[in-house]
Amino acid sequence: MENVILVLSICALIMAVRAVRTPLAVLLQAAGRFRELAGIGAASAIVSLLATLSLLFVAGPALSMGGIVLGELVILVLCHEAVRNRKRADHD
Repeated sequence: MENVILVLSICALIMAVRAVRTPLAVLLQAAGRFRELAGIGAASAIVSLLATLSLLFVAGPALSMGGIVLGELVILVLCHEAVRNRKRADHD
């Protein structure tokens, strides 16, 4: 039962991070920043893959979902920075 609660909690965290980052990604899409978004996705994929595999071997399957959380946080941070830089460029 503990693992079920853990997995549900991690899934909820993943969805919360996605809910925050999605508007930022849509804004970048609307600005035509597709190449930048592709780079963000690639960086996130590498982080997610390495973190998930590492956690799988070290902590087991339930906690390996933390790698997905980490990848989502990478997208969130990079999208936030890209939007902030875009806004600065528009004001200059």
